[in-house]
Amino acid sequence: MRAARFLLVRHGETASNREDRFRGRLDVPLNDSGRRQAEAAGRALAGEPIRAVYSSPLSRALDTAKALALPHGLEPVPYEPILDFHFGDWQGKLRPEARSAWPEHYRLYERDPARFRAPGGESFAELLERVREGLLALAARHGGETIALASHAVVCKAALLVAQGFGLERYWDVKAGNCSISEFSHGPSGWILARADDRRHLEK
Repeated sequence: MRAARFLLVRHGETASNREDRFRGRLDVPLNDSGRRQAEAAGRALAGEPIRAVYSSPLSRALDTAKALALPHGLEPVPYEPILDFHFGDWQGKLRPEARSAWPEHYRLYERDPARFRAPGGESFAELLERVREGLLALAARHGGETIALASHAVVCKAALLVAQGFGLERYWDVKAGNCSISEFSHGPSGWILARADDRRHLEK
């Protein structure tokens, strides 16, 4: 089996990013800055031999994916395994609001991600497993090819943990800024990480 190469892009900025508000499954659109970031990521990957573009079904990721797909004459394919984390009752809440209303959950969120479950939502452990299974399914489908993915911060962090063989205890060590590019592959030698949270294309 030949290695599949992944180019993983977090979606562009939204108003909720600027407010530091939990988004999860809420369908928050890109703002003007986010659309410019998506276009910059599309230009940065225009020369790559991308054969398919997969996206979280939420519009902020799909619109980012369209910018990635356009130079290659492709259409993004919605892919449920990289849908954003279900933050449950925290969705739409500012971080201080969540910390005040759910102090014990918030303590686990900050200090023990392996045991964190969002109230009314999913756990980080469940997220990590669905992302791992989703990436492996794509690797089996696209051996020897390069594919792009557009997703969300928590999903990107989970994917980078998988690509490095780390567990959730390293969750806060992994970064994924808006429209950052990460690159990794999976093949007979397992996972190989080439770059993570690359934002140089946004500085131009």
